[in-house]
Amino acid sequence: ASSPERVAALATSAKVSPKRCVAILLSALGSHEPRVRAAALELAARTESPELTKALIARLREAPDDQKASLVRTLGQRGDKAALPAILPLLDAKDQGVRIAAIEALATLGDATTVEKLLSVAATETGATQAAARRTLALVEAAGADARLRGFARHPDPRIRAEAIQALAARGATAATPTFLAATTDPDAQVRRAAVEAVAQLGTDKDFQPLLSAWLAAKEPGDLPAFEKALTAIAQRAGDK
Repeated sequence: ASSPERVAALATSAKVSPKRCVAILLSALGSHEPRVRAAALELAARTESPELTKALIARLREAPDDQKASLVRTLGQRGDKAALPAILPLLDAKDQGVRIAAIEALATLGDATTVEKLLSVAATETGATQAAARRTLALVEAAGADARLRGFARHPDPRIRAEAIQALAARGATAATPTFLAATTDPDAQVRRAAVEAVAQLGTDKDFQPLLSAWLAAKEPGDLPAFEKALTAIAQRAGDK
């Protein structure tokens, strides 16, 4: 049958028989026709079935590298956390596309313990891989993620501290403002500036005085523009109330 016919058959199967659809989807994923594989992945992302999750994980383990990234994305879209143990090893995959797909899948599949790995990637990688880790840290839905990030804002490695603060700000974690204020006097310039920018983004009028005190105590001239920008942002928000 032609590709359009097979895609239509898949769609019909998914609507009328979800259980039978698992076998059909797996068969379609092995097709040499890109349109059929794409249709199968799209349907797999929308089909709720623990058995399908298991089957996709098994397919992932034996899939060629050029198909792994799409399988990982599908598992991430499904949101079945049973797939997490299969995704974690791919954070160290040699293929960048697979690595990025695995990182992004953690937004829905990750738990609070994956925050540390994401912070490590964000702190040590560059380019698209670093950007993916930062996006995922901002989006990860795991319970306790903000608390873990607040803990890592006190990590011995200043790169980790800075990334944790940036992630909390990106998540809109207003409860972390005391953490940001404390970090405005951090020994590391990158951490200080990340903290000041976080206060600029999320601080309220009650944070103005503590930030002003930190600004007056600042010893590095390079820090002053960020402090001034943050103080102005808070004052403007207070004036808009």
